[in-house]
Amino acid sequence: MGSRARIIELYAGIGTISFALVLRAAVTTYEGDGAVHAALQRAAGGTRVEVRHRDLARMPVPARELGTAACVVLDPPHAGAARQVAEIAASRVGRVIYVSCNPATLARDAAMLRAAGYALAAVTPIDQFLWSARLESVTVFARSG
Repeated sequence: MGSRARIIELYAGIGTISFALVLRAAVTTYEGDGAVHAALQRAAGGTRVEVRHRDLARMPVPARELGTAACVVLDPPHAGAARQVAEIAASRVGRVIYVSCNPATLARDAAMLRAAGYALAAVTPIDQFLWSARLESVTVFARSG
């Protein structure tokens, strides 16, 4: 990504992914939980991380804004991100990185992306939860054509 590239991160939490992404491009984050948003805002001071407060389940970021980014990264809650993924699918963003702890909602949301012309580019399982059978997956989708 070029120096002018921007990444939009949805469901940013406290910035676990945000601060790694900012090494590649400016990052605009969205987080709905007020206390978590405030913590991310404090941590982001002086960086290229722009922090926005927004309940993505009730008010997803619209496709036209998502289309201005080089990449969208999302790490939604266990219930997935159906409304937000519909906006991503309608956008012109070329790459989507979806971090998930729930295979069922990932499959549902991935089907929407596939129907919109995204192809599966990579999947990486991450055994993040020691002593648990649960896995995180990092799935990369690229718009084909």
